[in-house]
Amino acid sequence: MKSTKSILLYAFVLSPILAIFTVLILNNAFYNALSAYVWLVVAVVIFDKIGKHQRIVFPKYLKYLLIFVLYTIISDHFLADKDLNVKYLYSNRLLSGFLAAFLAENINVSQSFIKKASFLSFVFLVFAFIVILYQQMVDETFLVNLASENTIAAIYNSDYIQRRLPSIYSWSSLLDLNFGFIGIITLIISKRMLERKKDYTILILILMALIFSFLTRGRWIMINAFLILIMYFNYKGVNIKNVILYGIISVLVIYSSISAMEYANIPVSKIINERIFENDKSRLENTSAETRIFAFIVFAELFPEHPVFGKGELHSFGGTSKDFELVNALGGRSSQIHVGYLSLLYYYGIIGAFPWLMFLFFLLKKLYLEAKESKFYGGFFVFFGFMLANWTLVNFSIFYYGLVLALVFHNYYYKKQQAGHKYLPIPEH
Repeated sequence: MKSTKSILLYAFVLSPILAIFTVLILNNAFYNALSAYVWLVVAVVIFDKIGKHQRIVFPKYLKYLLIFVLYTIISDHFLADKDLNVKYLYSNRLLSGFLAAFLAENINVSQSFIKKASFLSFVFLVFAFIVILYQQMVDETFLVNLASENTIAAIYNSDYIQRRLPSIYSWSSLLDLNFGFIGIITLIISKRMLERKKDYTILILILMALIFSFLTRGRWIMINAFLILIMYFNYKGVNIKNVILYGIISVLVIYSSISAMEYANIPVSKIINERIFENDKSRLENTSAETRIFAFIVFAELFPEHPVFGKGELHSFGGTSKDFELVNALGGRSSQIHVGYLSLLYYYGIIGAFPWLMFLFFLLKKLYLEAKESKFYGGFFVFFGFMLANWTLVNFSIFYYGLVLALVFHNYYYKKQQAGHKYLPIPEH
């Protein structure tokens, strides 16, 4: 199980801090820099395996992901008229996600790596949690990348209740609010459940996840946070006694979350009413739900024109769009077709969408079946949340440090179980 190549994965573990350094010192987007690093590491791993005559691991989900990535590159060249230069390659999140997943499958990490990665990740989680509390109660721009237009817009282009707080993740990606914070805390809770740690420490972590997701104001992030409760019930088993017991625990945890925030003078009721349920908006077209309904209307209008191969990713979210037909159909009511699966079909057609959907299916199938054996369900729940997320946002890439580490942790526990080693609890930090 031990591998000196484990050290190559620390770039993902240290992502929250490396992101700040990359932007401030190197003046480069973090995931672009990480992508260049991944290209180098993949080359090292492949040559090492070839030199040692070792088998390259290439599960079925990776094959479908590779097909999808290749299709999008062809689509970008012929339909979207993009230049396939060096910058295109290292800034291509879909391609980088494939390479990162390849690394996760082909680097065997040690117990020492899992132990250190868990500890460092826990430290970053606590830091991120403290930062978002400070942003809520004192200064919403504290430790925020002020050069990030998306972040500034989320903070200033809305009233106090609607403001999206970024914690420390404006330096990497706002999607790391979920794939980073919620994803990593899911892995740590799953690890502690597997090690049979005391319930009160796990419940504190769940409490952190619920409060953090609430302060982000992101409904899709809150849904992913609630998946942690489902994972908790899954570990405890389902029977009448547990349903009642852990149902009560859930109520207490949620009530404690609300009480703690109200004690800190956080306007919980107003956020619930005006941000989550949008009760302050009298007309449907002003709500987030209408944006998703409108996505289906626009999709139904435009998709039949290019159903097989798609229109190509001509549209740019937050930038200058070359898809004038889509812009006209949106009419300023939305920035894009705001449902991931519909955008997938619109951009890449049935031919292009099929391999991505197969990738997602076989990935979730692999994670679930292997989790049933290893009893480590963290990786499955992280990617189940990724699947749910694309009903409310548009993101087809898995190139986020939390998602990559979910694969790393999952494979570690599955391979350990397959090796026939009796599980030994890791000492408390």
